[in-house]
This record gives sequence, C-alpha cells and structure tokens, in this order.
Amino acid sequence: MIPLFIIAMAVFIYICYVLINPEKF
Repeated sequence: MIPLFIIAMAVFIYICYVLINPEKF
C-alpha cells in the first residue's frame, strides 16, 4: 500500500503546479 503522506505530497505538488501554470489547464 502507498503511504498516505506520499499521496498528500503528490496532490500538494500537483495543485501548486496548476496554480503556477493555469494557462495549461
């Protein structure tokens, strides 16, 4: 099983990426 903190970290990084690059979405 994947640890929850890894999932949370991945989601956080993804959200930051979307906020930094909103024109791509």
